Amino acid sequence: MKRTLFSGILLILILYVSAWSNQINLTRSGDWITFKLDNQKDLGAIALPLKFADFGDDVFCDSFSFVDTKLSSLTLKEVIVDNNQKTVMVFAIVLDEEYIPSGEGALVRLKFSGEDSLEFESTTIHHQEGISIVDSDAEELEFDFDPVYVSVEEEKNPDLPTRFILFQNHPNPFNPYTDIQYALPENYHVNLSVYNILGQKVKTLVDTKKQAGFHSVLWDGKDHRGEDVATGIYFYKIKTEEFSQTKKMLLLR
Repeated sequence: MKRTLFSGILLILILYVSAWSNQINLTRSGDWITFKLDNQKDLGAIALPLKFADFGDDVFCDSFSFVDTKLSSLTLKEVIVDNNQKTVMVFAIVLDEEYIPSGEGALVRLKFSGEDSLEFESTTIHHQEGISIVDSDAEELEFDFDPVYVSVEEEKNPDLPTRFILFQNHPNPFNPYTDIQYALPENYHVNLSVYNILGQKVKTLVDTKKQAGFHSVLWDGKDHRGEDVATGIYFYKIKTEEFSQTKKMLLLR
C-alpha cells in the first residue's frame, strides 16, 4: 500500500531581488505536488533545489508540468530530476521583457510515485555561498541564498482542475519516451490513444476510469505489438463522456 508522508521543507530560493518576504506552500492532489509561491515583487530568476527521499527508497519523481503556472510563459525554465540521488532542481530565468509576476500562484507541479515515504528537505546547494547566472546580454547576475521554511498540507478540498486540459507532450520532439499529461475536473472513463498521420490507431495508452485531478502517461514510441514505430508525426487523442481533444507530437529517432 502506498504511503506518502508530507513534512516541513527547507527550500532555497534564488531571487533577482535585494530583499523580499515571500511564502511557499505545497498542496497535494493525488500523486501531484503543487508548489505555490506568493511573492511581493516581480522576480527575474528563481531556483528551487530539494531532496525528496533517502537513498534506496522506492519513491520517484515521474513528471512535471508548468502549465497554468507563473512560469508557463517563460522561455528558460526546466526541472532536472535525479531519481538515483533523489533530488529535484526547478529553475527559471527571465529573458528580455519577461518576468515572474508578483502575487500568489502555482509555480510548478511535480508527480511522484512509489511505495516509500516522501519527505522533502534542502539539498547541498544550500551550503554554497552563492551562484552566478549570465543574462541575455552576457552580464553576470549575482544571487543570494535565503532559506525559506515551507509548510506542507494535504488539503481536505484538493486543488483540483476546474476544466478538462490535454497538455502538450514533453519533451517534443522526443526519442523514444514522451510524457502526456491531462487534467480532469471530475471522475471520468478516459481513453487516450496514439494515431499515425493516416489516422490509424498505433497504441492505446489509457482506457479506464480515472479520478478527478492531474494525470500522466508515458509513451515509449512503440505500437500495440511492442515494436518501435518510425520517425514521424503522431497524434494523441483523449476522449471522455464530455470531452475530446487531439494534439500533435514529433518522434525523431
